[in-house]
Order: sequence, then structure tokens, then C-alpha cells
Amino acid sequence: MAQTNETPENRLTKYRELYALAKDVFAQEIARSASIEQKASIYLSIHTFILGIFGFFSRQVLSTVLPPRDCLSWLLIIGLTVFLGLIISTWFILFQILRLYRYANLPIPLEFFHKNTLATVYYGMAKGMRDNLQINRKHGDVKGRMLDRAYDLMRIMVILLLLLCMLFGAHSWIHTVPNP
Repeated sequence: MAQTNETPENRLTKYRELYALAKDVFAQEIARSASIEQKASIYLSIHTFILGIFGFFSRQVLSTVLPPRDCLSWLLIIGLTVFLGLIISTWFILFQILRLYRYANLPIPLEFFHKNTLATVYYGMAKGMRDNLQINRKHGDVKGRMLDRAYDLMRIMVILLLLLCMLFGAHSWIHTVPNP
């Protein structure tokens, strides 16, 4: 390792910049997690709307197809059951994302400030932010993956709802057309 002839002013400036950079990255990670939570609350609103559509649609379908008389009736009942499972799964995922989490913050030990030089304090604070950033980033990554999973499940629900509408239309058409 090479020795450097660094002046105390240069060392102080270097660690002040390191601290400022660490502080910015730390704040960006907190903002990223807040953005994920905001998207999850929007998805929860959309999910609630889908739940209302499902409730109305399932009432119409079940009042028509129960008791099941043919294969199409059974397909509709199975599709509604799968849809209900997707709704419950997505709901749990979204609430898991929105669950309160206490982010790792930088502790402020007063003794550390009193016993060390300003450059050492800047370095120690930057190092503490880096360590806590890794903890917060892991948690944010988990929330991000869960949000992606919830989005995928909601896309599947919309596709399944469209398929169920087509099946219900076919079922209604088959059972209302008079047999020759």
C-alpha cells in the first residue's frame, strides 16, 4: 500500500465528500422503498376495484350455473375458485409490502464525536451509512420482488376475468338458444 502525503485539509475534504455521497445514496434508497410502498397502495386500490368486479360477476355466474349441468358450468366454477385464490394471494402480498418497517438509521454516539477528529467522524458516519444502506437495500429488494409478483398476479386475474366473461357468454348463449 502506497503512503500518501495528504494534508489534514485534503483528508477532511475527502471524507466530507464521502459522507455527502453516502448520505445521498442512503436517502435515495429510502425514497426507493417509499416509491415501492406508494405503488403497492395504488395496486391495492386497483385490486379492490377488481374485487368488486369479481363479486358482481361471480354472483351473476353462480346464480346461473348452480347446480352445474355441463362441462362449461364446471369450468366457470373452477375458474371462479382460481380467481378467488389469486385475489386472496395478491391481497396478502400487497399487505405484506405495506406492513410497517423500521428502516436502519445511523446511530449518533456522542462519545464518538467527542473522541475523534472531524475527518474520522465523517468517515465513521459514511461507513455506518454504508452498513445500514445494505440492510435497507435488502429489505427494499424483497419489497420490490413482492410488488412484481403482485403485479403479475393482477395481470393473470385480468386475463382470467376476460376468459371467464367469454365462457359465461358462451354458457349463456348455449343455454338460451332454443334446441331445434
